[in-house]
Amino acid sequence: MIKRLLCLAVLITALSSLSFAQKGSWVKTPFGNPIVDTLKGSSGAHGVTVAPDGKIWVAVYQPYATDSVYVTDSAKYKPTKPVWVFNPDGSQASFSPLKGFVKDGKTVALGGFSNVGIQANKDGNIILSNGSSLYMFDYKTGAGLARFDNVPANGMNKPAVDTLGNVFISHVLPGNPIKMLNNDLTFNANAVDTLAGYGRTLEVSKDGNTIYAARYTLRGILVYKRNSDF
Repeated sequence: MIKRLLCLAVLITALSSLSFAQKGSWVKTPFGNPIVDTLKGSSGAHGVTVAPDGKIWVAVYQPYATDSVYVTDSAKYKPTKPVWVFNPDGSQASFSPLKGFVKDGKTVALGGFSNVGIQANKDGNIILSNGSSLYMFDYKTGAGLARFDNVPANGMNKPAVDTLGNVFISHVLPGNPIKMLNNDLTFNANAVDTLAGYGRTLEVSKDGNTIYAARYTLRGILVYKRNSDF
């Protein structure tokens, strides 16, 4: 009997060790890690994405500016709502917090109503919805790559991307289209002319032929499909 119990104990120990050694196993971490400490006291993350180099980009929901950045056009400091970028170990990236969009020597404050959604595109570069503007950042350096100002000027949802490089955007408010942009954030076409309900996120299939629009006031997800055209 003692031998059986001993064998059982050894087997349980071995299986437990094996389960923890499996690749991809999740381990509960204590509160107080660097990312939690950095974002403590904020309104909470409204979007998170991971770049190819493992950096974690966090778009924090901020109805009020929490910092300022020097804007070149006006030659003065303007309020901004930063984006936080963390290394895989939880420490901040060298360019974090990202307070503005910098391109061609000009700085634009991230001053829209809020950072709503964030998503890595097919190249790994980061696309951010900030108020009524869409910004694309180099995932390696945080440098600005492209910008799209949405019309009408309503708050945008989290952007969706496919593997072909298309970028899809929609609005929080109903009655607006789902727009399809090229990989450089230039306008391509309306995928859907009018979207009903209120929502805050959007997804698209990898091939770009199915759009999923979650609309919380409709208590469901609208699904749009196409063969060659929507």
